[in-house]
Amino acid sequence: MLVCPAPLPDELDRGYLGRVMRLNGVTLEHRMHALLYRYFGLDETLARYHRAPVEALSMMAEMTTEQFIQSHSTMPLRRAVTEYCSDLAHGSTERRTLLYNSAMRLIGDYAYFCPECATADVAFHGMAYWRRSLQVPGRLWCERHQAALQRAPSRALFDSPTNWIKGAARVPDRLIAAGASNEAVIRYFGIAEELMRTAAPISRRSLRLAFLNRARKLKEEENLLGKTSGSISLSRILQMKFPDCWLCAIDRDISDKNAERILTKVDRMQGRYFPNTVWPYLLLASSLYGEESLALRDWAKAAALEVRRGMTSQIFTRRNTRATHDDKELVP
Repeated sequence: MLVCPAPLPDELDRGYLGRVMRLNGVTLEHRMHALLYRYFGLDETLARYHRAPVEALSMMAEMTTEQFIQSHSTMPLRRAVTEYCSDLAHGSTERRTLLYNSAMRLIGDYAYFCPECATADVAFHGMAYWRRSLQVPGRLWCERHQAALQRAPSRALFDSPTNWIKGAARVPDRLIAAGASNEAVIRYFGIAEELMRTAAPISRRSLRLAFLNRARKLKEEENLLGKTSGSISLSRILQMKFPDCWLCAIDRDISDKNAERILTKVDRMQGRYFPNTVWPYLLLASSLYGEESLALRDWAKAAALEVRRGMTSQIFTRRNTRATHDDKELVP
């Protein structure tokens, strides 16, 4: 018999798994996975990459896998822009290999928590827990308490945050001062918060075109022009909008780039290159738009365009299939 606690508001998936392990006296993650599979009657004969432990964990939480992923994991943010299975909702069980590889993956090597939130959680919930919203890259302070976050190694997620208050490193005040007073940084967090609520990703192609059209409106500013006539140095835009020390916490390549060098992951978006992660798109959305709502509007337009393209593609496929079928019927 397993102890099955309900997930707390904004609780991170791996933090929830760690709490489940502690309550059930299990110390090894793979052992907990096996117990969950057996307890909820899932198929244990499936190959390793076709077994998704998050599916069993969502059953413990009495939620569908999609609901659990969209409410308690960073997958909606990490997978907000993709080309791989972009037609699948976050947490869909149609591709369990995707769930196995990406569902509960960490964003970085560290876990962040607010010591004041941890203390308040103990008083209110009777326990401290790891919050999903504090794991967004660049999130270095708690807006609720206006306090610096503390950084612990990722293995700390299987423990309570209160056990790391003395051992975790505190984020330097200079990084907080630089980020908290920057409008682009504030927009970055607002957009990231909205993306964390999305149910499905959109194609990189549609969003790339939307942002490039927006960037072309800034082309008259000479310092945004790249080496090639007509091109725009997108990495230069990011350097101008974000504090260098804060940007370094997300992507050191962008912060260290000099004016003469082309940074493939951002500047080559004007060609056929598509960044593999969401962060360049998120940073550009925060830089190219003066208001968060405008960035999210274009993001939504790109998503709607992708849906229409998908429907058109399906229509053409059906038409071609019908035409082929009709032609075959005419053959004597």
